[in-house]
Amino acid sequence: QRGIRTLYQWDFRYLLPLLTWPLCGEWAAYRYLRDSVLAFRPQSDLTHLLQRTGFIDVAAEPLSGGITTLYEARKAP
Repeated sequence: QRGIRTLYQWDFRYLLPLLTWPLCGEWAAYRYLRDSVLAFRPQSDLTHLLQRTGFIDVAAEPLSGGITTLYEARKAP
């Protein structure tokens, strides 16, 4: 799982922008997308934030070998 995520992050940081830029010419858009995805909070930080802000039954399920995560939570009554 960790290996898939590491490969994906490398691809997302370096290979994807190099391959897509010549096709669309929008380097800034891909750089923004890359930077915002890489700056997303780690799973443990986000689940703690949800709990601190009043959500209950907080769950996080890594998908696609850890590339993405499905978050579920309910707002406390």
